[in-house]
Amino acid sequence: MKRQEILKYKYEIPLQKKLTRAIREFNMIDEGDHVLVAYSGGKDSLALINALLLHQKIAKENFSISIANIQTNLTKDDAKILIKDNLEKYNLPYFIKQMDVQLTGKEKNCFWCSFNRRKKLLEIATEIGCNKIALGHHKDDFAQTSLLNLFFHSKNESIKPVHFFSKWKITLIRPMVFIEEHETISYVKHKNFPVITCSCPKDIDKNRQLIKKIIKEVSAVNPKVKSCILNENLR
Repeated sequence: MKRQEILKYKYEIPLQKKLTRAIREFNMIDEGDHVLVAYSGGKDSLALINALLLHQKIAKENFSISIANIQTNLTKDDAKILIKDNLEKYNLPYFIKQMDVQLTGKEKNCFWCSFNRRKKLLEIATEIGCNKIALGHHKDDFAQTSLLNLFFHSKNESIKPVHFFSKWKITLIRPMVFIEEHETISYVKHKNFPVITCSCPKDIDKNRQLIKKIIKEVSAVNPKVKSCILNENLR
């Protein structure tokens, strides 16, 4: 077997299989769907796009894919150029929207930014006729959010693999629910994809960093801790 094929089975196929499992287990994609993939330029959205394209080749359902990127006034010019270059390589319809971010005020935090980015995605999906939006949250995100909600908000809940916005009549899907962060890191390194990081100075969530540390320490004793947390919140 050639080296290229070996690497494909080591990095690409496992990613696609886990994504396909999630799509089928949670009925994420149906015949004729138009899926808008949120692309930030980061490792997770890169992994999502490529794994979804691999799934599309073997899926029984025929569905189409478009890509959306939300930029802000904090997005650097070189990042804008790289994002556009990356999007053009996929030969898929893509859409870039602008969003203004002001760093003053307590409400201007990661949650605020995420909420407004999602609203922009819903607007794009409505404009181009998409009925699904795919986000690149992975297994670690699900586990971390579960503990964040429990420890800091007294809520035993996490983000969901599938969420329907009745107002917009659009379904949000997270096909990477079974994929761990280290797998997206390895995959992107293997493919040598250029990764763009967030340029916002407020992109530091101390509580989430604490939770990541806790999960890492517990994983040394129980390697399946993320699966335990995930299974509890998927019931």
